[in-house]
Amino acid sequence: MKITKSNLYNKVDEINNILNTNIFGLSGAYGGYKLTTSTGRDVLLTGFTSKKDLYYNLTSYIRGLEYQKNLKTIYKKEYKLIK
Repeated sequence: MKITKSNLYNKVDEINNILNTNIFGLSGAYGGYKLTTSTGRDVLLTGFTSKKDLYYNLTSYIRGLEYQKNLKTIYKKEYKLIK
């Protein structure tokens, strides 16, 4: 599958939606891309990578965010049951 800049921007939008924010974006140089905050910080600490590598890194990052969000929901439910 050929990864386009549009694919990357869709993943960044997904991250912003999960976190209910709009601070993440893409930065590109040297033929590569990286996920950055509005202040320019490299979020994944990968430096500039290919579109394909960044796409898979963003997908993994999203899965981790969703997992963490689900854990918080589970812990809240269990805590209410204990009380």
